[in-house]
Amino acid sequence: MIDLILGVDEVGVGSLAGPLVVGAVAYPSSGRPPVLKRMRRADVSVKDSKLINKALLPQFADLIYSSAIHNTCVLKPAWMIDRYGVEEMRREAMCAVVKRTLERLTFLYRDDCKYSVIIDGDFDLHTNAFKYKAVAGADKTIWQVSCASIIAKHAQVQVMTNMHRDHPHYGWDRNAGYGTSQHLAALREHGATKFHRHSYKPVRELRV
Repeated sequence: MIDLILGVDEVGVGSLAGPLVVGAVAYPSSGRPPVLKRMRRADVSVKDSKLINKALLPQFADLIYSSAIHNTCVLKPAWMIDRYGVEEMRREAMCAVVKRTLERLTFLYRDDCKYSVIIDGDFDLHTNAFKYKAVAGADKTIWQVSCASIIAKHAQVQVMTNMHRDHPHYGWDRNAGYGTSQHLAALREHGATKFHRHSYKPVRELRV
């Protein structure tokens, strides 16, 4: 019987624009973290996406896509965050991404696997559909969760880079929707788009 750890993490809770993204990966509990091999430079082990050089993010994501038993992401757009609140959307996305992963593992292994679900953060998902452990700082201490953080960040960057092409004023290809000085200045000059989170204070205050 295979023993797996399902790591789960999110990115984008604090973004002013774009989706909240939750990633999940499944790896053997006895496995070793993926290592990015680089010619003539030191190898780099997986770590929390916030600590990874942005230039290396696509390579790390590809490494995880190819090495994980399963990986997937769930996105919640800005309008849903405005309507239902970011915490509710985070819980919903985390539950959805775990259920999707467990369905895939059931297809692959039937009953021949056991698993532990570990989510980054210290909060309650309000679900009895599966057992899980919430660990504050897991994205820095549990490498399977770090991998989930990386694929979530990679998905977020891809989405925001694509959106940047139609809305170049806000610098989304560089700030991924977060409230940098450039982004805030562009909000004041050009106003908010439908991709902004209008319930967030810096965006909401534009209408006052």
